[in-house]
Amino acid sequence: MSRRKKDGDLMKLFSFRVPPKMIEEYRVFCDENCMDISKRLRKYMQKDIENWKKIKISKLMAKKAKEEKERLDNQKSQDNIDDINENDLFD
Repeated sequence: MSRRKKDGDLMKLFSFRVPPKMIEEYRVFCDENCMDISKRLRKYMQKDIENWKKIKISKLMAKKAKEEKERLDNQKSQDNIDDINENDLFD
């Protein structure tokens, strides 16, 4: 089932399993604190997604940095091998 937001984007209903008692307690909590349950849950979902994206980016950057370091280390090793004079090997 879908609903349209004011700006025309479709919003889809999302179902998940939560114990009825927890739902009722959360509804009371939100009512007592003048909060909309749907908006609050969307807010938490957005924060989770933002944090997840930041973690993915930092892991990707760490992986690229590690690969670059390995590449530079391999290049340095190759340069050291190239610097060895053939005469030094047979002295």
